[in-house]
Amino acid sequence: AFHVPFEDYSTEELVSIAELLAQNKGLRFDDAAYQKLCTVLEEARALPDFGNGRYVRNLVEMAKMEQANRLVRLEYEAVTPYTLTTLLEEDIPLPPKRETPPVRRIGF
Repeated sequence: AFHVPFEDYSTEELVSIAELLAQNKGLRFDDAAYQKLCTVLEEARALPDFGNGRYVRNLVEMAKMEQANRLVRLEYEAVTPYTLTTLLEEDIPLPPKRETPPVRRIGF
């Protein structure tokens, strides 16, 4: 059992990873989606079980699914190369909310 310490990526590094993953899938983030991506990753870094690259990969996959759900609702004429290859702000999922642990009280 070996333990290799591995520092968390910075928000900028995580955004670069997300952009690379999206690019490898033929996708890109529009400006608003990019800004939301930065905010979401900054917030996610504070989560206790944050998974670094795994989290980013899952986030890009979820964004791709949200994009697909959005595209299905469009009229045929509205589907363009831009809509097929661009992730929008609404496609980026928010990080899970941190649940505050219940306060344990002694007595009545």
